[in-house]
Amino acid sequence: MRRPCLCLLLLSACATPPDATPFRGGELRQQSHEDRGEWGDRLLFEGQAIPGAWLTRDLDGVSGNGDSTTSAGFGLRAASGNRDQSIGVLWQSLHGDDDGLDVEALGLDLDVRTPLRDGKGLFWLRAGATLGGAWVDELAGNDREFQGAAQLRLGIDFQPAHWVFFGPSIGGIVIGHPGETEAYGALVTLGGTLVF
Repeated sequence: MRRPCLCLLLLSACATPPDATPFRGGELRQQSHEDRGEWGDRLLFEGQAIPGAWLTRDLDGVSGNGDSTTSAGFGLRAASGNRDQSIGVLWQSLHGDDDGLDVEALGLDLDVRTPLRDGKGLFWLRAGATLGGAWVDELAGNDREFQGAAQLRLGIDFQPAHWVFFGPSIGGIVIGHPGETEAYGALVTLGGTLVF
């Protein structure tokens, strides 16, 4: 008599619906996944103003490369992703004064971000990287040369609504090809992004 009762108790325990005893870790993972959203559920279009870029031409065989030249310009970015990360294409155009460098850069761009406070805060820390190419004006003449380009940046986003955010970032850029650096420097960017 004891064995059938014991078996019935075990079977009833195994047959308990999963909703009756939720697993907290699974709930947290599911909620976190829902907060981030699915990959590709957001399209981002960003416009950038670049008020300052300080670029230095790397001259081989010269004891010093001289002072950096100042440029300014703008950029456009189109990407797809979720709340925390995106991947897309970034185009930037920099124009210097008489002794400055003119650069047109295009590359594959990846960024990740995290809220500065727990939850869905207004402020986010964003890091990004770009790998691609750049057309750089030559030291003398109007010809341009194509080189590889890489960029790293760090910034803060202010997001007052789910469909828009904007903020400043600072970054470093290197232009050249394996074994040879043509130019390097830093830039400041002010960006505004629309989210669809």
